[in-house]
Amino acid sequence: MGVLTKIIDDKELCCDVIRHQRKIEFNDLADCNGEQTEKSKDSVKAIWDVILEENKVVASWNNVRVYWKHFGVTKNLVSFVDVNYAKLDKLDNEDDNWNFVVQFIKSNLVDVSLLKKIKFALVITDIGDIINKIPEDKVEVLLEKNVISFTLDNLQLLHDYLDDERIMAKFIVSNQDLFFAKISEDSEAVDYIVKDQNLILHLIYQDEISTENKNKLIASIDADTIDIEIAKKIIEMKLKINREQFYAIWNQVDQNLKVKLFYQYMELLTVDDFQDIFQQLKNQSSAFEKLAQREARKQVKLSNTPDNIKLAKCLKNKGYITSFNKIDTKIEMRIKKSQ
Repeated sequence: MGVLTKIIDDKELCCDVIRHQRKIEFNDLADCNGEQTEKSKDSVKAIWDVILEENKVVASWNNVRVYWKHFGVTKNLVSFVDVNYAKLDKLDNEDDNWNFVVQFIKSNLVDVSLLKKIKFALVITDIGDIINKIPEDKVEVLLEKNVISFTLDNLQLLHDYLDDERIMAKFIVSNQDLFFAKISEDSEAVDYIVKDQNLILHLIYQDEISTENKNKLIASIDADTIDIEIAKKIIEMKLKINREQFYAIWNQVDQNLKVKLFYQYMELLTVDDFQDIFQQLKNQSSAFEKLAQREARKQVKLSNTPDNIKLAKCLKNKGYITSFNKIDTKIEMRIKKSQ
């Protein structure tokens, strides 16, 4: 490339020379007048732009970085990466990839479709310095490609930055073993995250999360975090709850769901709870109205159904009734008089 060195001040002529050299291909972009970037920066940029446009340099991240160090992320560089992405090796943590990757990703010239094509082998362990510099749709791609490592600090930063809980839920699903191992620990970060009602709902909806892990999730949230949508899903999926959560749900749902909730979680209740609930459900069943009256040892009949058999056994175990018998289509029980 001695010819280019001699005519370096005439960038148009330099570019024509490159264009007419059909068989030329550089292994290392820096070998093409790289030593003249300071003295003749405009000319070298023009030459390198043509080399990229004409695909006359080996497609490697090293050559991409050489161009970037001198001229940053440009349209020509992005186009070169887009055309040659299949030839490029995985982008790893070696050398100075980190600074390049941050600038490349956050560039407006790099769209989401290109990011999805790039093979990443690097891992960002701390996103604190970049989270506010990268658009949300690009963050989603990095999460999908496991570029961002799963730590509680990263999780909290993502939670604060992302408006779309769906993305956050996907990140947790991809790392659910780590997340649910952390959820049982006494962690301010986890406590903070599980107060997000929309995120909790998104996680409950995820089929990839086991019922066991969903139970861990519900066990970790405060009763006042449960809104009506979470309440409905808990009942629908029969997830485990505690007595305080039971009443948080009870106070939000309609009468039909109250009945369903009651039958599913009756084991959580005390004798006094039963009396109060039977009183509230008296319009659902005359038997419930009678069961609420503990002033005398009254006999009460319920339909002989699996749910009512379960109820009778529970009431007997709790000491609310003295006995029960299954007779044909009915269950007869006798209330234990309150002291």
